[in-house]
Amino acid sequence: MSIRLTGMASNLDTDSMVQELVKASSAKKETLEKEQTALGWKQKAWSDLNTKIYNFFNKTLDNMKYQGSYGKKSTTIADTSIATVVAGDSAVNGSQKLAVTQLATSGYLTGGKLSGSNTASTTMAGLGAIAEGETAAIDVNGTTININGSTTIQSFVSQLNDAGVNASFDATNQRFFISAKESGADADFTIAAHDANGLKALQNMKLMTAGDATNNSDYIKWANMTDEELAAEATTESAKRANAFYNSVLSLQSSNEELQKEKEKLAAKKSDYLASDVYKNAMKETDPSGINTLEDNLMLLKDKISTIEEETKSYAELSAKKEAGETLTAEEEAKLAELSTDEKKASWASLDTYKKNLNTLQTCADYDTSMANIDTTIATNNTTIADYQKYYNTTMDAEGKVTANATDLMKNTVQTEFENKRTTAKEAIAAANGMTGDLNGAARIAGQDAKIQLNGAEFTSKTNSFTVNGLTITANALSDISSTTTKYYDADGNEVPEGTAGATAKTTNNYKTTAINTTDDVDGIYKMIKNFFSEYNTLINEMDSLYNASSSKGYQPLTSEEKDSMTDTEVEAWEKKIKDALLRKDSTLGTTISNMKMSMMSSFTVDGKTTSLSDYGIETLGYFLAADNEKGAYHIAGDSTDTNTSEAEDKLKTAIANDPSGVVSFFTQLSTALHEKLNAQMGRTTYSSFKKVYEDKKMQEEYDGYTTKIAAQEKKLTALEDRYYSQFTAMEVAMSKLNSQQSSLSSLLG
Repeated sequence: MSIRLTGMASNLDTDSMVQELVKASSAKKETLEKEQTALGWKQKAWSDLNTKIYNFFNKTLDNMKYQGSYGKKSTTIADTSIATVVAGDSAVNGSQKLAVTQLATSGYLTGGKLSGSNTASTTMAGLGAIAEGETAAIDVNGTTININGSTTIQSFVSQLNDAGVNASFDATNQRFFISAKESGADADFTIAAHDANGLKALQNMKLMTAGDATNNSDYIKWANMTDEELAAEATTESAKRANAFYNSVLSLQSSNEELQKEKEKLAAKKSDYLASDVYKNAMKETDPSGINTLEDNLMLLKDKISTIEEETKSYAELSAKKEAGETLTAEEEAKLAELSTDEKKASWASLDTYKKNLNTLQTCADYDTSMANIDTTIATNNTTIADYQKYYNTTMDAEGKVTANATDLMKNTVQTEFENKRTTAKEAIAAANGMTGDLNGAARIAGQDAKIQLNGAEFTSKTNSFTVNGLTITANALSDISSTTTKYYDADGNEVPEGTAGATAKTTNNYKTTAINTTDDVDGIYKMIKNFFSEYNTLINEMDSLYNASSSKGYQPLTSEEKDSMTDTEVEAWEKKIKDALLRKDSTLGTTISNMKMSMMSSFTVDGKTTSLSDYGIETLGYFLAADNEKGAYHIAGDSTDTNTSEAEDKLKTAIANDPSGVVSFFTQLSTALHEKLNAQMGRTTYSSFKKVYEDKKMQEEYDGYTTKIAAQEKKLTALEDRYYSQFTAMEVAMSKLNSQQSSLSSLLG
């Protein structure tokens, strides 16, 4: 770059003159920048429009071209108090008969009212369910809950919930409430005593009802079990438990081996740590005499740190109180004076050192703690192992496979447990049979499935909702019984005549039915087609507006200097004028509009007849009736929301009602044709990307080309600027020499 001497000899504003001279040559660069800005705006305009076109293509058209999208059904039921019905697309047209014969219920147990004022913290002993020092077991859904006299109501309720039921205790009404998590027979819950104390607990908590006990399959199974059957069950269970204990022992032994290895690693780390300078220095700084043990030094450091923290806190509080103008007591004054000495403050400076040493020594102590914990765990595991090994012994076959066998202790333990379980079951059933009703107001509702009869066939559901052949039926109430039918069966279940000796009568209820009628949903199909035209019209109107926009001739993007001379409102209006006309008479846009309009004007064969949109009363308005840029929009005759055609005959709705399949056939063909037309235009080319209707790649190349051209112009302008400065510099040097010569001549001439 040339040396720039700006007016030192000539007194000229060289910078301003150079800028003016360069400005005259910068017009080309400015033109390129404006053209690039306009192109960038055009890219944005096309990108926004392409998004709308693609959404219409990918969502609306893609949905409209499949017949399944039109398969909308409408269903009514004569008696909505019995059930509600919703038709799916696969529902079959016609009339069907429905009866609701049973509603689904969840299993529910409402406990009897307890005496006293019990709360969630009341214990089982306080409740009177179990005596202090005793234990009881209750089975819920096959899970055994163990409780004792110290178990609280809240803890018992939590165990019930963990066992898979919903449980709560109402202190206001003094009752337990237990229910199944879901409705239906399979989701019902079972609650039974596991042992004699468990039976007493259920009775005392008033959670036992006559029906719940006598119908409990678990009670019935155990109460009716023979000695031989019980012995067989005990043998099977003993073998199962022996194998489980053996596997637990193997696991505990393996765990002990791993723990021992971990302890040895910790011992080695501790040994290295004891030999480290960090540890030795911390011990020496804490106890220079070297008498104290590690434990002594830890205690000493903790005491020192605690003392300093208490003293500094007290000093800060007393100082703040005094500075605030508050009067200190004599004791406080003495304390503050004691804490204000240089000796005391000097002792506080060691706090960080004490803390650092404490952390160092504590690390070593942590090794001891970890190893002690490992020893405790190993000892506990060994105790458990010894206890488990009492219940099994092992044998090994020729292949070295180990088998765990139950010892007599295991067999006797299980035998006794099962005998107690049988006794408990018998007592539970006996207690239930002795009840004149539910115990103290307890009530049990068994979970049951819902049942309906549809066209004479029975369907079952665990909820009150059924899905049958495209219909979703929700049962609300039982149907009325119209009559009953009684039939007679012999011991083998064969139907026999009335009066046959030993025959058993079975009475069946006959229910009144209500009608379900399913038809094609005319309104649903109509709405779908109407939405299609609403989206098409919005898109085609916008495209026509962009194509037919007013010219922006004479308008170009503004430079920064031009914007500075205008108000923000003027700048906004100026740029809007340009942006509105960016796609005016754009050939690509014109092709897209033409393709869409030509597809909509096509005719298709429906049931052997050539059909177009006009046959369904769907047409554009006349040229002189349609508003500007809305001449390509379609209007449905009879559409109540369209002020232009609301009074006309609704041919579309009539066609859907009379021939829905024909209407669907036409619109799937129309949508497919339009979809294919746009798809062809969206194909990837040298100039456009996939799913773009415009030449986005070509436009980007042009935009990048402007960047290159502008850079070249900037380089030329810089060179021109340097040349002008070089020329002015030469002039300044010449004038400086001339001035020097004139000065010398003047001094000679005196």
